[in-house]
Amino acid sequence: MCSTFNDIMNDCQTFRSNSAYKLPPEILEIKKEIDIFSMLYLIIGAQIQEYPENYPFEVSSRLLSLFGIKPYITNLIKQIDEQSIRYCSLIVAYGQLQPPGMV
Repeated sequence: MCSTFNDIMNDCQTFRSNSAYKLPPEILEIKKEIDIFSMLYLIIGAQIQEYPENYPFEVSSRLLSLFGIKPYITNLIKQIDEQSIRYCSLIVAYGQLQPPGMV
């Protein structure tokens, strides 16, 4: 069974509220990626609850600009691309990077 929106947001808030004082740089980078994902989830959470089949597209298209920059987000996008091939291909998400009318 999947966690509810509120459970996920409570977990993210717990991570965010912990002090970053004296944490190693690697942990600080992980904490930043969790912050990015929690902000993303605030944006798409309600829509994902109503249409859970849109999760792969919403996440990969919105985080694609961080692909190759943030390692855990990169791994998440790779997992979505490999495991959701029937529902959402990464190729479709590349179209989201360029605004309409730009060539």
